[in-house]
Amino acid sequence: MCFSLIHFNLFHCGKNIHIHSISYMSLWHDIFDNLSCFSSIILSWKYSIDIILCYTVFWNNLEVTMELTKLIYHQDFKQVGSIDRTLWTLEVGEKWANNESQCYVDDSDHAFIKDGKLTLKATIHEGESCKYRSARLNSRGKFEYQYGKLIIRAKMPTGRGAWPALWLMGAQKGFVKWPQCGEIDLVEFAGNRPGIITCAIHTQTYNHRKGNDKGTKISVKDASQTFHDYILIWTKEYLSFQIDDIEFFRVRKVAGDTADEWPFDQPFYLIMNLAVGGWYGGKIVDQDLPFDMQIESIKIYQ
Repeated sequence: MCFSLIHFNLFHCGKNIHIHSISYMSLWHDIFDNLSCFSSIILSWKYSIDIILCYTVFWNNLEVTMELTKLIYHQDFKQVGSIDRTLWTLEVGEKWANNESQCYVDDSDHAFIKDGKLTLKATIHEGESCKYRSARLNSRGKFEYQYGKLIIRAKMPTGRGAWPALWLMGAQKGFVKWPQCGEIDLVEFAGNRPGIITCAIHTQTYNHRKGNDKGTKISVKDASQTFHDYILIWTKEYLSFQIDDIEFFRVRKVAGDTADEWPFDQPFYLIMNLAVGGWYGGKIVDQDLPFDMQIESIKIYQ
């Protein structure tokens, strides 16, 4: 079997050099660029890569990953004129979790496709029982998947109080309670903290209620001005969070983990929503509304 991607750590001259998800051809150039003291490199293009270094190679950190090239799901919003109800449900209701202020509605003013983009819009309605209205879509029971490479090309909104999210929920939700079902937050963003993208996982053992959820944040200064590829690579061994093919966070399954620590060996469904306010969205500044999150495409490879 011929593997095309390799992930490993090298110890060189007293520091770690981290190289991941690179092809054989780029591997050759990256090693020459990054290592100044090695004895030889022997490449076997069909079966293996043998790297002989003058320092220690940590082979126990070696991970070989098959390329994910089979496209199993593709929503290109340049090619469709309306939301596909066979793939998406628009949720409706008020009094959502996390102290959020919006009501979610199912109408073409708050979730629509225009100019090749799916837009989720939050609006203000002074003097009405529901002051803020917005949209939330999920694929539960319509499209669920397990393992693969998810790519969502999106642009975050501007405005203080906006709280958009691109995330996944375990399909067992309803049969088991949250967070036992598992949750993967690919992207969370707050208009009160522009230019910062966060990601996280929530499980029975690790979750925000306990204050020990696993995640991180990264600066993406033009997140509200430019479309970016937000990527989740999901395998049996790890979850890799990437932006424009650059990994910024990875969480691994550890030996001895049960479903309480690692509930990610089951199908999950997609959720896209634009909340208003809440514990993460923060203070709402009414004159900043409306808020818009835009999505150009969604792809999943296995």
